[in-house]
Amino acid sequence: MKTVNNPFNVKSSEGRFKSARANLLIVVVLTAINMVLAFLPEGMYFMFSAYLPYVLMVWGLMFCGLYPAEVLNELGIANPMPKPVFAVFAGAAVLILLIYLFAWIFSKKNRVGWLIAALVCFVIDTVILVIIGFDPGRVFGSVVNIVFHIWVIVSLILGIVAHFKLKKAAEKAAADKAAEKSSAPETVDGSFPAWSGEAGAVLPEENVSGGAPAEAVDWKKREESANSPVLRFADEDVKSRVFLETVVLGHTVTYRRAGKVNELVIDGKVYDETVPAFIETAHTLTARVDGHVFEAGFDGVSSSFIDVDGENVERKLRVF
Repeated sequence: MKTVNNPFNVKSSEGRFKSARANLLIVVVLTAINMVLAFLPEGMYFMFSAYLPYVLMVWGLMFCGLYPAEVLNELGIANPMPKPVFAVFAGAAVLILLIYLFAWIFSKKNRVGWLIAALVCFVIDTVILVIIGFDPGRVFGSVVNIVFHIWVIVSLILGIVAHFKLKKAAEKAAADKAAEKSSAPETVDGSFPAWSGEAGAVLPEENVSGGAPAEAVDWKKREESANSPVLRFADEDVKSRVFLETVVLGHTVTYRRAGKVNELVIDGKVYDETVPAFIETAHTLTARVDGHVFEAGFDGVSSSFIDVDGENVERKLRVF
């Protein structure tokens, strides 16, 4: 039997995404520590880190003659490079570390592209580890290091897959809500059913009391000019974040998130709302007030917006 909206699956996917980011943070921290430990000729090294940044630091210190003379003699380094060249090795190591660090920072808001970049870098790092980092004299340590790399790769893959599953679930939830909204019986001004006949149809000219003929009513026109129903008054005490606010046509229009709900507030009244999923997708909140259509929402890419009668009046980059 098909399970619909299984909350356990959602929580599991969220956990995998968070776990992937946590493992990436471990990589960043231990790699930074290993880059510092590279200055010690004793060869101290934490295996649970990226391999290439550490090796670049060791190569720079070794080939530029920055290790003690007895260590260089043991390594067979007779003609070291100029010491300033070490900056090239160190710069390359720091650049790789920054890629992992930025991937951890910017993937927090579900920017999966950064997690994919980290995965690609770590796969390359693992290939280099297998090719040049496997030490026949330390088979156990080398195997453990490779196993850890594989574990991080699997974790990142599961996190990326979980992101797309959550995104698909959020899009389906939004589509289901839109379908439910369109199939619900409409009302005019929240007080009586919308006219279900043909566009422009009118009431019979005689009223029910048998008196003088009633004025013909164009129900479509009346529906288009009616105000949208008010859901509630906006709660000013709830913790909220205002994405956009502007005054237009004599109305104060606010697009905000109150608690976990996105709201379209006009003159202190909530006219439309939506509850974002784990990953927020594009959405538009709509209200008709005094014959004008007010819309506010998120374009699904980078910006919040407020439109009036199809014209944009306010737009702002949503960084987070």
